Amino acid sequence: MAEFTFLELHLDDATITNNAPYSGAQSESQRADTDDEDDSGRSIVRLLAVALGVAAVAAVAGRALSGDEGLVDTDDLS
Repeated sequence: MAEFTFLELHLDDATITNNAPYSGAQSESQRADTDDEDDSGRSIVRLLAVALGVAAVAAVAGRALSGDEGLVDTDDLS
């Protein structure tokens, strides 16, 4: 059987900096200007709602595509 590698990651001698472009790090002046509002509650609820919606769509699509062939009678197996 063939083996497939979907993702290969080499981190030999790699350095990861905190202030790399697009890393989300903010300078001290930008940190002082931001408000300390707690938005984590809303983002978690939104993430759970999206995950539940995706799971529901996947379940409905799976049942619709499988048709009646998904259930097998145990009498036919003997």
